[in-house]
Amino acid sequence: MLGCLKSSATLAQGICFREATGHTPLWLRTENLRLQIDAVVAGLGLAALPKIVGDHHNLVAINQSGAASFDSEIWLLRRQDTQDLPHVGKIASCIEEIVSNNKSRLVSHV
Repeated sequence: MLGCLKSSATLAQGICFREATGHTPLWLRTENLRLQIDAVVAGLGLAALPKIVGDHHNLVAINQSGAASFDSEIWLLRRQDTQDLPHVGKIASCIEEIVSNNKSRLVSHV
């Protein structure tokens, strides 16, 4: 069983992963998301990955009955001393538009 990111082990993603896998012992735990993706794509196990990553790699989402689910927020932060600059506002608006236009790729339900 692949593991979730070590740093997320106590976050909702890590808790959900452990519950979905019945607390099966992990044989790989890594902070390297690329390594997790490559291992899952190679068929070596399961990993808690963002929906957009799974969709991009044509991975199958596993939703075991009774498994916990979680929501994750996307935050756009700006430095206080630059937030009122026009070019910073334009970039923030562009990012907001990209996220809004791709909402169906980011979440299971809209």
